[in-house]
Amino acid sequence: GPMPLLPSRWRPLTRANTPGRAILERRPIHIHDLGAPEAVQEYPDSVTAQRAHGLGTVLSVPLVRDGAALGAITIRRAIVRPFTDNQIALLQTFADQAVIAIENVRLFNETKEALEQQTATSEILHVIARSRTDIQPVFDAVAESAARLCDSSDAEIFRRDGDRLWLV
Repeated sequence: GPMPLLPSRWRPLTRANTPGRAILERRPIHIHDLGAPEAVQEYPDSVTAQRAHGLGTVLSVPLVRDGAALGAITIRRAIVRPFTDNQIALLQTFADQAVIAIENVRLFNETKEALEQQTATSEILHVIARSRTDIQPVFDAVAESAARLCDSSDAEIFRRDGDRLWLV
């Protein structure tokens, strides 16, 4: 059946909760029985939060890329029934796939950003080529490109004239 959502969307990155420990130790963390005294002592944050919601078993697997932990996947059961080795391996496979997806999105965004920067540079160079005697269109193109690429509502360019700045 449906599992209750835990009350907070954030957790401290500590060894006192299963996703935190999985991330810090870069290994799966499996609490077979959240009611066991050793679980309460070893994972006080996870046990307190999850037992309050009637949960019995929890497993967290880190998302690791090049030795760096990016996050964790956590699965839970309402009853006390430890996950099998095959289920843990399957969750590790899902974690590996999530890391690949995160990396693909990062690469796509980097490529998109680089293309946007190259396009903006090209546009500015075209304006410079067309505006040999008038600098204002160049300032306009630079300010517009800077605002767009930096996701800003506007941009201003100032020129120094002695001890004054002039908005150009």
